[in-house]
Amino acid sequence: MSAGAAGRGRGEVTLVAAGAGDARTVYELRNDPFTVRYSGSGRPVAWEEHARWFADRVARPADHRLYLVRCNGETIGVLRFERRDARTAGISIYLAEQAVGRGIGTDVIRAGCDLIFRHWSVGSVEAEVIAGNERSVRAFRKAGFSPRSGAAPETSGCTLVRTRDEAAGGEPS
Repeated sequence: MSAGAAGRGRGEVTLVAAGAGDARTVYELRNDPFTVRYSGSGRPVAWEEHARWFADRVARPADHRLYLVRCNGETIGVLRFERRDARTAGISIYLAEQAVGRGIGTDVIRAGCDLIFRHWSVGSVEAEVIAGNERSVRAFRKAGFSPRSGAAPETSGCTLVRTRDEAAGGEPS
């Protein structure tokens, strides 16, 4: 599945479903200082904690979808979805620092949402963006997300939402 890479001089960007053998790669990306700075917890995670979390996510694809973001064969990020309830999924993305600012995040978010709307019967996808992460807010907005409330997303944490109606792909299979 291509996340659309044409025209930005960055090569082919793809999403690949993560498997059990990808735990270390995801761990290293998650604990990179750049990722930690923008994570919800603001802290690195221990290997044991990550290994339990990762095994649980990969084992339950009806509730969790985890994708590696690859550019020219190199893993440069992680995109994940989790069911929050029967009608809502949460989305999380992190990219290696060298991949940020090239439009990759927006394309990956858009393509990932199209995938999840095809696979799950959710009506919306929600992104929780921490205060100060303006690049993330811009990427989600460009990918079709809108703020849930009237809060100024650039200065305070916010929830951004994309509905099935705003996404290509229609009903799940």
